[in-house]
Amino acid sequence: MDGNIFYSEVDKNLKEELNARGKAFRTRDENSLNFMLSKIANVEITAYATTSSKSNVAGVLGGTQVQHGRYLPTGLDGYLNSNRQYKRSELKFNDLRGTVYASESLHNDKSMRTGPYVTAVDCTIGDHSMGLLNKASLNIVIPNPERDLDAFEEVWMRPGRYAKIEIVHPTTAIAASVETNGGLLTSLVIPNKEKLKQLYPDWDLDELERITREMRRFIFEGLIVSFNLSYTKDGTVEVSLNLTGTSNIYTNISMYINDELNKKQNTSSNPATAAIIPTGSADFYGLLYDRFETIVSESKAADPATAKLTKFLLPYRAQLPAPFVTTNNYSTDRFILKGEQYPASMTELGASFPDATLSNDARYITLGALIDHINAYVLNKLPGAQIICTDVECFSVYYPLMVSSNPNSILFLPKTTNMSRPFSPDYHVYGDLIYYHDVVSQLYANSINTEELKQRGLWQEWPGIYERNADNTGKVFPSRIFINLETIETLINNMSQRNSIAFSVDAFLKNICTLISEASGNAINLTLVTYPYDMTKLYLTDSKFVRVPADTKNVVAYSVPMFANHKHGTIVHDFQFQSQLPESAKNLSYVLNSTSVVSEEDIAPYMNFMYNAKNPAEINNILARYNAFHVTASANLDAAKSEYGLSPDVPAIQTKLVAALKRYIQYPTSDIKQTNLLAAPLFPFTVNFTIDGINGFRYGDVLTFDGLPAKYQINTVFSIIGISHTVSNQGEWKTQITCIQRPKIE
Repeated sequence: MDGNIFYSEVDKNLKEELNARGKAFRTRDENSLNFMLSKIANVEITAYATTSSKSNVAGVLGGTQVQHGRYLPTGLDGYLNSNRQYKRSELKFNDLRGTVYASESLHNDKSMRTGPYVTAVDCTIGDHSMGLLNKASLNIVIPNPERDLDAFEEVWMRPGRYAKIEIVHPTTAIAASVETNGGLLTSLVIPNKEKLKQLYPDWDLDELERITREMRRFIFEGLIVSFNLSYTKDGTVEVSLNLTGTSNIYTNISMYINDELNKKQNTSSNPATAAIIPTGSADFYGLLYDRFETIVSESKAADPATAKLTKFLLPYRAQLPAPFVTTNNYSTDRFILKGEQYPASMTELGASFPDATLSNDARYITLGALIDHINAYVLNKLPGAQIICTDVECFSVYYPLMVSSNPNSILFLPKTTNMSRPFSPDYHVYGDLIYYHDVVSQLYANSINTEELKQRGLWQEWPGIYERNADNTGKVFPSRIFINLETIETLINNMSQRNSIAFSVDAFLKNICTLISEASGNAINLTLVTYPYDMTKLYLTDSKFVRVPADTKNVVAYSVPMFANHKHGTIVHDFQFQSQLPESAKNLSYVLNSTSVVSEEDIAPYMNFMYNAKNPAEINNILARYNAFHVTASANLDAAKSEYGLSPDVPAIQTKLVAALKRYIQYPTSDIKQTNLLAAPLFPFTVNFTIDGINGFRYGDVLTFDGLPAKYQINTVFSIIGISHTVSNQGEWKTQITCIQRPKIE
């Protein structure tokens, strides 16, 4: 996607439909009357045989089946017909043969009761970066447990059962049918569709687009995780089922790899590299190490000039033997890096450091390649499970003076690694020390078959960790962050020694993301969220990146029709506006008037309100103090980087670098307004509102509300963090939106 899911514009057709609904009570034309009179939703729940909605159907509740048969009063199987008969299957024991066999018998149903039906549905879609999960609950009544409870238990009361919930309005419940092409979201509902096809050729994006574009239809897929059953006074049974979204489940998969896969992988490994596979190759790290060295060996064998090199920056390609899935990994963010991090003797760079420590022959892999390895070797246990982390969709904020505070574990490598003295600040420069100073130029200078190797997937140009614009703004690509294989091995060993539960995909990635956050001075906060266009997949993204890339238009917040004086009427049934002052900000007045350092975290949530205050002298004083903090933080970071470059293996010096980097990230620019746009802090204000049921909102869409005071509209917007869909026993579908306040980005 060209933007990102945490600061996006409401779909154009969705705006048209919402505006038409708001005006429906005024216009009273045919479409408006149809909308008001026919907005009764139907719900269908489907259970599947395996962990995919593409498998065989195990059972269905609701939907069209409630329009005939046992759910009508009359007819052969009508519930008022006392002569109804049904077949019941029972298991019986053959005493002579000692075996069990199935037997069917006819039974009379004189209950005059319908079959099971759904009475309430509640589905919640949340922004996981805010701690919200995708979950659903169902209330079901079984009027005739004697006939239906056995079969119901077999299908539905099974934790781990894959199920799909579908909420549907009739076609006449679309108020702007003409303007929205029959109630469809715009074709941009899946941005960069062609790029996604290249990255994920096995996705059926056409079918996905068809389903997600319908505003009158909402679909939730997940696993049944718990249930409750109770008998009522009238002999009926009430059941509640709880589901968790698919993407929230499969990250609990253990990182231990199937033994059969290990055998197939080991037998297909390159014999030349089999001897160097470390102990424990039948595990996640062993396969990663094996694949790493195989790629290096293939590159050496393909190009005699490459074989002489000591440093390698090569594209990573996952490769699984049949019948396991093989993924297409030839992209711009899947690389491996091998060789000395910096020269053994600093004199090679024109400097003299007698006490310089020798660098190891390190091995690094990009985050994008590591995720690909997880998808190929771990998540293949569950069909359809996938984590998405690419430089097409995942971005972070660009800070000009950024470095990694722990480059031996987490490395930020720019596109151009070699430079002349004096060295300019860059993401791999620490004073007179440069990590992998000549790795790119060395490779291309020695290769004699560059184009041929590119065609074979053995060679690719390194695009760099960031893209920078002429005005010194840009964006960082987290999927291009390099992670040391030794760091991965240490992490895996620590996790696997505890227990198999702790050694899950979710726990592993949280640890990796924590290391990246610490190395970036908390500038990059990667988190797993449900992919907004397919709830069966997860998306690893930076929750701190909310800016719109420079090559796209600014996002315009949608003014939600609310109150009778809005030009589009109102769509809101219920509205709540709440504020909770955090503890860190309660002493703000004291902090601003003391000699204490004013942190961006303390001051940012209140700057927009201060701009509307009547004391410009006080505001100007704060702005001047902030600029001074920026100058000091930048100078301290430069000094810390230079000191680290002199002694990169001294823990106390690295601690100084960590502190200096965090301080710089708090004050990256001289203008606090610009810093607020970079950091986009969350304000302690939330909004909840309820409207008639509709599909199309995404978490990250930004809204405004004309009914609020001006100071809540001028400099801020409300970003969606949660969406709930509920259907009552009367078929009323309501959508509740939860928002949190952010700065307006212009």
